[in-house]
Amino acid sequence: MTGEILGCKVEDYLPRCFGSWPWLFQMHGSKKKTCTFFDPINNSLEERILPEFLQRKACLGCYGEWILLADELTRECFFLSITSFSRIYIPSFPESPDFLHAVVSITSPPNTSNCIVILVCSEKTFLLVCSPGRKKWKKVPLKYFNKNVGSLRGPSIIYNEQLFVMVDMTVTLVIDVAPLIRGCVKMIVIDEFKPCPILYSWYTYFVECAGDLFLIIMHSYGYGQLIINFEVRRLELSCNSIHWRRVQDIGDHAFFLAGCSGRSFPANKAWGVQPNCIYTPAYYSDGVRLYKMQAIEEDTCNLSDVMRSSEEDFSVVSKEDENEIDILRRWNELSIELVELLFPRLSLVDCLRLLSVCQGWTTASSFIRKGRVWPWLMHLPNLKYQSCKFFDPFYCEEYTL
Repeated sequence: MTGEILGCKVEDYLPRCFGSWPWLFQMHGSKKKTCTFFDPINNSLEERILPEFLQRKACLGCYGEWILLADELTRECFFLSITSFSRIYIPSFPESPDFLHAVVSITSPPNTSNCIVILVCSEKTFLLVCSPGRKKWKKVPLKYFNKNVGSLRGPSIIYNEQLFVMVDMTVTLVIDVAPLIRGCVKMIVIDEFKPCPILYSWYTYFVECAGDLFLIIMHSYGYGQLIINFEVRRLELSCNSIHWRRVQDIGDHAFFLAGCSGRSFPANKAWGVQPNCIYTPAYYSDGVRLYKMQAIEEDTCNLSDVMRSSEEDFSVVSKEDENEIDILRRWNELSIELVELLFPRLSLVDCLRLLSVCQGWTTASSFIRKGRVWPWLMHLPNLKYQSCKFFDPFYCEEYTL
């Protein structure tokens, strides 16, 4: 590494071996004057004091060794090389605080002539675009929203010189990047698959892996507290169409998802990372844990082996040993006494869900007395909406009735 700051070498501010393999680091913004570094190889955590010009800065995006930093108070914005600490300035951020939480997409390193920075802010119907050397950000309205349909809901990613950004779980806008700097919009809309009718929260992530672009849709209850399902779709390009195709295998890579961004890395058992897996932080009552989801290859599961005729009350599946059989029975054949044993292990909401599994289970008695019950918070946000919000402080989940 090269470069000096006020007579001090760059190495004085960075941990040893930083940059030799992928690291995690977090800028603490206005809360601290330090940066936290995590070494996944040695499983070590280290906090370093930053030079004064980097203190109270928030990291908004990155491209290679360059990270985009913004001052939350002055809105000053610049690119920083994490290997040399050299800086390249761009126009200050807009006054609206929403843009400090926007998703940032960068086309190329800021020291090249074709670098374009794009801000995608949720609940907006336009983009903000600029490049190093320009005096201000350019506001680019998206014509798709002339129909009064929804608004942007990150994340975003640049792939094959096109910006991919989500409107909702089913609609993806594909926008050519080069014309945006002139205020022109050339756009394609992908709207082809329908979501599951069950109502729950969902989150989307874009991940580029081995030249392909993947869309991960995560379904959960509450604010990401309980992940109940996920889908992986790969972008398919042809001469006449562009669409998402559902897949169940991501190969020998692992995906890491957090916030509004996703990254792909070759799986390395030495790091404790398994191939064909997706990792994401999950928030529990006792803290944050790393949640792992295994993608199942299509050829490893034969649906005919597990699905039986719905007209039968039960099915018998033969094994190699003729004396050993498995009986697959319906849920309503489980005795009520066994069902009631589950109540003490569930929250009140989960007890209610348990009763709705089948008609036979609705006869279970005293589920509130046997269930885990504690005080909840109730909030009336606005009487004109005729709705009420409930917050479960134990599971950190919110419900609206």
